[in-house]
Amino acid sequence: DLTKSLEVTKNLGTGCFIGIPIYSGDGENYGTLCGLDTKNIQFNHSHIDLFETMASLLSYVLDLDNANKQIQQLSAPFVPLTKGVAILPIIGLIREETAENIILLALSKSQQLSLEYLIIDLSGISKINNLVSSYLLKIVDLLGLIGVKPILTGMSPEIALKAMKSNIDFQNIAIEANLERALKNIGFSLEKIAGN
Repeated sequence: DLTKSLEVTKNLGTGCFIGIPIYSGDGENYGTLCGLDTKNIQFNHSHIDLFETMASLLSYVLDLDNANKQIQQLSAPFVPLTKGVAILPIIGLIREETAENIILLALSKSQQLSLEYLIIDLSGISKINNLVSSYLLKIVDLLGLIGVKPILTGMSPEIALKAMKSNIDFQNIAIEANLERALKNIGFSLEKIAGN
């Protein structure tokens, strides 16, 4: 009775239907896992248990996907500093998929905020492989294409060695040891206010 007015039920005709809601970890409803058949089946406890188990599994997978997206956002928090300048600190273990997301974030936010400079701080990277290092360093070329001047800071010896192996031309890349030097490079100065 609950589903007879739905288009899918009308097309199916008489038969049977089972629907189990799918909830997130915080109780929000994602949707419903549905089973439809043209045969008239009397569902027993094993059918219901099977669908409840599948719904729980799907809830778990969706929660993991959401958690993964949040972790990826935390791996590269975009920090606008002032008009035309932002910092992109890259943090943690960076995998290929994360590197691609960081590139998309850097390009979209840079364009959205009409940036002139983007300081990319690499000091928080815990581990990186050759492929990912070349991905991240290609951000530099891509930002140049949209008119943003990137400055790399916090490059560890490990990243530097892997970057050299990836045959990236560093002649036109602004590299500074730390954030303070990068800011000075573009005309900012840090001064301590008395009493603080």
